Amino acid sequence: MIRMIGVLCLLAPAVAFAQPSGPDNDGAEAYGAAWNAWQPGLWCHLLDDDTPFVRALASMTLQARASEGSAAACPDDGAPPDLPALRRQAIDDDPSNAALATTVYAFDCLSSRPAPWCEASDLPLRLATLDPDNAYAHLLALRGIGRSGREDNLPFSGEELEHVLRAASASHVDTYWGHGLPETWLAVEAAVDSLPPLVFEGEALAQAREAGLEHTPVTDMATIELIAVQVALAQPSWSRLYGGCQASIRSGDDIAEAGCTTLADLMETKSQTYLVQSIGRGLTSQMATIVRGETREPKRSWQSQLSGVMQYCWQPRGLVTESRLPGPMPEDHLYRYLSDGVSLGEARANQDTATREYERYPEAFPLDPRRCEDILDLPPDTLESLVTRWNEAMTEGFDAWDDVLRDAAKQLD
Repeated sequence: MIRMIGVLCLLAPAVAFAQPSGPDNDGAEAYGAAWNAWQPGLWCHLLDDDTPFVRALASMTLQARASEGSAAACPDDGAPPDLPALRRQAIDDDPSNAALATTVYAFDCLSSRPAPWCEASDLPLRLATLDPDNAYAHLLALRGIGRSGREDNLPFSGEELEHVLRAASASHVDTYWGHGLPETWLAVEAAVDSLPPLVFEGEALAQAREAGLEHTPVTDMATIELIAVQVALAQPSWSRLYGGCQASIRSGDDIAEAGCTTLADLMETKSQTYLVQSIGRGLTSQMATIVRGETREPKRSWQSQLSGVMQYCWQPRGLVTESRLPGPMPEDHLYRYLSDGVSLGEARANQDTATREYERYPEAFPLDPRRCEDILDLPPDTLESLVTRWNEAMTEGFDAWDDVLRDAAKQLD
């Protein structure tokens, strides 16, 4: 399992409270019930939005809710809409939008129950045509040609290896992180005035206050739900890449080994998404343990673990809740973050957002986010000690992590 400190750790309280109430979520039952009773009207309203990406994301959220036991029917319509067909139509309505096509394909066609239109679709080929220098477009085809489960650990077939080699020859890896979310944030903001107000009372209000969500705008709450759906359901499984690379190298396939090695480096160095960078590092680490015919236990060096420290150093503290900032940020704070993510990539968006927060509330940060990169200039033995302390603090939470960075900051002065 790849360990990644990403934005979802900061959104976790809000995501947890936004989930349907049930036996595993009793602590947020009243809040969840109020939110779940209100939000279907929003998503159904957005099914008629003028922007195809907004319609697609709204339909994904409705379908995700249905899979968790919530009704998929819209409040004013007794029959559930054909959500997969709506998403397929969204692609046709915006045929040059590679991000939209990729997100819908990953959601509908790489799931355990592919949509009816997936089998006859030429979408994998279209994705590679829309963005030919993007390795991600070629990697999506790995799960689209029939291998899953136990077969993840078999050597690549000839067709699969062709996709891997094409991905390795690409110039970058773009998973279209956050695409569609800024437009949907604006659509939600415009829709709220035409919908019944979302009101929390009694126990629901108490739970919202406890989670730091009492004053969170509806636009942000809805976007949290979308982020959860995108991250959890509109992403491919990377197990076939891991298993295929390892099995092919063990079998003595020099071409596969060269392709996997190049691809791992590309993922680590030519992506602005933390998840892809982590997968690239993990793939490199796994391949380094392989000797023809056997696999040794991988050993993570402190250098490879330093990336987690840096990601946290650049992490925003107040994207949704105010629990880690002493006061509010501007109402468009999350929107600016999402827009930066689309235009600049996740890593740069985190850094710029954290800097804006620091400029308003410097006391909430262990050091100026603009100085995080200076940590890398510390002596190697100091960095190794930093990583050791960081690992020891992993189970203790934010305060302990901040203490490690404060100590590192003292050595920069």
